[in-house]
Amino acid sequence: MIAEERRVERDDLRRAGEGAEPLVEGLAELADLRLRVFVRLVGNLERRFHRPKLTAQRCDLLVAVVQGCLVTLGFMLTGLGNAAFWGVVTAVLGILPVVGAGLVWGPAAVTLALSDRIGAAIFLAVLGAVVVGNVDVVIRPAVFRRFASVPVLITLIGAIGGIGYFGLLGLLIGPLALSYFFELMEMYREEYLKD
Repeated sequence: MIAEERRVERDDLRRAGEGAEPLVEGLAELADLRLRVFVRLVGNLERRFHRPKLTAQRCDLLVAVVQGCLVTLGFMLTGLGNAAFWGVVTAVLGILPVVGAGLVWGPAAVTLALSDRIGAAIFLAVLGAVVVGNVDVVIRPAVFRRFASVPVLITLIGAIGGIGYFGLLGLLIGPLALSYFFELMEMYREEYLKD
């Protein structure tokens, strides 16, 4: 009895599905079309977002290297030993926003002050706080403007807004997020607002 009921249900389903072949084919074509549109969109996103991402990475590396060179110079001018080593350490720590380079020149300035070399300590502290600390502010907008075609004001607003939302990491995330936003707006304009 149960087997007979299942056979009847199967036959009913078979009869109901006979007219559905065009519907299934239409859905398959629609799914294929949507997949092609999605693949095109992902390719477009990857192509457009690669430049700002690569620019941000280059910028971080360039800022870290310049900070390392400046700390090396400061160590050499103040007579501290192993200036090149501490410059490399500064470059590695320079990836950390705001505090990275300060983790090297700050203790060095304190060491100079404790060894009664007050003039050298003040020089290194001023060099670190004013020059090394502001390398990011000078280099990042210039690099973004050159390579990512992002205006300086947008980069500055992104950095300031990023700090408010993400803390210190906002210096990196803010300009990148704004450049991604403008790229998305440009893609939208090209796709849907064509003349």
